[in-house]
Amino acid sequence: MSPARDNEETKSMTDDVPQLLYSLNDAGKPIAIIERRIEASQAEVLIRYPGMLDGHLTLELAKMVNHFARKFQYEVIADPAAFAEAYRAQIASEEPEANFQQGNPRLRDFGMPDLDSIQPPQFDGKELVFYAKSVNLGVPYRAEVEIDGQTIGKAKYVPMQMGPIP
Repeated sequence: MSPARDNEETKSMTDDVPQLLYSLNDAGKPIAIIERRIEASQAEVLIRYPGMLDGHLTLELAKMVNHFARKFQYEVIADPAAFAEAYRAQIASEEPEANFQQGNPRLRDFGMPDLDSIQPPQFDGKELVFYAKSVNLGVPYRAEVEIDGQTIGKAKYVPMQMGPIP
């Protein structure tokens, strides 16, 4: 393949990446804002960006599903290695002997998940699986949702099993 052709393919792939921001409308319902000007529903985003359903934009699909399912309660874990490093660093910075404090959760209060099992978002054409971090607690959840064409089912968030802190 020629360098010019490589650049054309790279350009077309990056041009297709949605420029989406997530927000809430005046009624508190989740919306996507396309290219900083168009308010859109989940269905409208899928119509505008069909590549989200063909496996090329799985991270973007996970972010959209996450927002419409849980608003701002969770953040999709896009980089499992960076998440694992940050989780371990936070655990290491917490005082092991400190008592539990209501309203001030620590990762040590929950335990250690199997950080190696966290994967980037995956979509097989029917089911989207991704991991997300609770914004309030910092702990990871596994999320699954069935997708049938442009119909997205209800996302299920399951907390990861926690083990003892090593």
